[in-house]
Amino acid sequence: MKSPRRWLAPLLCALLFGPVTGFPQSAPTGAPAGAPRGLTPQTQKRLMESLNRAEVYLRQQQKPDGTWENHPGITALAATALLRQPGVSRARQLE
Repeated sequence: MKSPRRWLAPLLCALLFGPVTGFPQSAPTGAPAGAPRGLTPQTQKRLMESLNRAEVYLRQQQKPDGTWENHPGITALAATALLRQPGVSRARQLE
């Protein structure tokens, strides 16, 4: 099995920087909330489902002391990715 560190950082970067590069403030009519423009509705839905699965995974990997991987950089990336996830209410982000 691959080490989580090999794919955790790219996943976190995608969650962290995805909103900066392509997520508008409002989604087109009929699209999931927070979905980027220019994608088909099916692709938007799959993207949002993928981001939601990534959120669940990150929350499961968080240690009881609130860190990830015992490294402040990884912890910062994970926390920022959760806080900046598109289409998620602020109250849910802080759970």
